[in-house]
Amino acid sequence: MDDRGLTPVVSETLVIGLVLLYIGLLTVVLYGSVIPEYQTTTGAEIGDRVLATATDRVEQDATESYRLDVRSSVELPSTINDRAYSLRAENRTLVLEHPHPEIGGRARPALPESVRAINGNWRSHAPLLIRVVGDETGYRITIEEDNDATQHG
Repeated sequence: MDDRGLTPVVSETLVIGLVLLYIGLLTVVLYGSVIPEYQTTTGAEIGDRVLATATDRVEQDATESYRLDVRSSVELPSTINDRAYSLRAENRTLVLEHPHPEIGGRARPALPESVRAINGNWRSHAPLLIRVVGDETGYRITIEEDNDATQHG
């Protein structure tokens, strides 16, 4: 019996099988370790940038607050690693909170002594509103959701 006609079919089937096995193995390795680690690292860097941006804007608004009521809206990413996050004020410090334990942080704005307190909470589904209110005796900074920008934008 002559089976030479089947040889090309069998060899091509083996090549296709090996290619599919390689692609499957590569996909498992990438999605099992490399990609999630990269996403966590990227998320942590974005979290640091968000916290730095918010801190910078609080510092700017506090130093420009010779008026009684200063409001500024800050556009920040709505998610980090496809998850909502929040900022809150605690003891003159901004705290970024995220569901992933490796994403988050704290930053203490460099503020003049005339700033008595920083208060408030903000969730990432709306623009950040920084409000500085006060008079010659001192200022109070509040962070909150900018609902006006959400309704008009």
